[in-house]
Amino acid sequence: MLDNILKSASALGACERLDKVKNFHSLTSLFFTPQGLEFCHKNNFPPLGIFQAHKNEVSDCNMYVDCGCIRLDKRKYICLVGNTSAEIEASGVDFVHTVILMHGASATINASNYAVIKVVNISGSKVEINKDKTVIVL
Repeated sequence: MLDNILKSASALGACERLDKVKNFHSLTSLFFTPQGLEFCHKNNFPPLGIFQAHKNEVSDCNMYVDCGCIRLDKRKYICLVGNTSAEIEASGVDFVHTVILMHGASATINASNYAVIKVVNISGSKVEINKDKTVIVL
């Protein structure tokens, strides 16, 4: 199944870094790079069906597919997909808090303590950001 995903991405013009992908963990690592996010945003890739078919394989990689209502905190990268609505706590300066929404997912982000937030709304729905005056939203 991984080979089919890689072939689909390659056909859409993904970069040669796909050649180094050996498993779902390395694929999701590539997804979260600036180039990966740009490619996925431009192509609305991967489709919802691919996420749903591989929900278990990507669940330990901060990708939440059809999870209903969830709460998350202290995550550098979060990808919400499909029927997922998350309340996310983001605080501190250790890293940029990157939140990606795809295929109708939504998020409420509560940010404080100088957090830097990057939201990539590829094909999600609603994003609400509650922040104090120290927070930067890119």
